[in-house]
Order: sequence, then C-alpha cells, then structure tokens
Amino acid sequence: MVAGTPLGETGAERDGVGTLATRVTDRCLGILRAVNRPTAEMEKALAGAAPGAVCDRIASAIIPEAAARQGLLEEVDVERRLSKLAEALDDLHTQLSGDR
Repeated sequence: MVAGTPLGETGAERDGVGTLATRVTDRCLGILRAVNRPTAEMEKALAGAAPGAVCDRIASAIIPEAAARQGLLEEVDVERRLSKLAEALDDLHTQLSGDR
C-alpha cells in the first residue's frame, strides 16, 4: 500500500492570475466556436470558478493530447499551469484556424 499526501495549489493569489484565467477562457470559447460547438455549457462551468478550477476544466475538455492534459493537471502552481494552458490553447487555435 502506498500513502500519498495531496499537494495544495500555490500561486493563485498572484496579480497576473486573473488576466491569465480570462485569456484561457476566451481562447477556449473561441476554439469551441471555431469547431462549431456550443459554448453555453462551458461558460456555465467556468462562471465564478477559481482560476485553478478554470484551468482544470478547460484542460480536461479541450486539450486533445493525454500527456499534455495530465501535465497541466499535475502542475500545482496555478499561474504556471494557466501560462502553459494558454500556450497550448494558442497552439491548438493555430492548428484549427491555420493562422500563423
């Protein structure tokens, strides 16, 4: 048997976290629109959620590669997690839209 200790999130209180959460939310909704998917359910799931939860919900729903998704979910620093997610979403949006 293995005993584990849950790791608490850090960095959620930093100044740039709210801006990053808004950025990833906007990019997520833009991706959903780009692939002709409804956004209302995601908007509802993200409304009022803490930045770490926003990141986790978007990563779980939008990031297609399992390893990338898992890496995001395992990052305990919220600001770093949001930054990595923003980059991944930008890459995905570029792939979908063909924009360079």
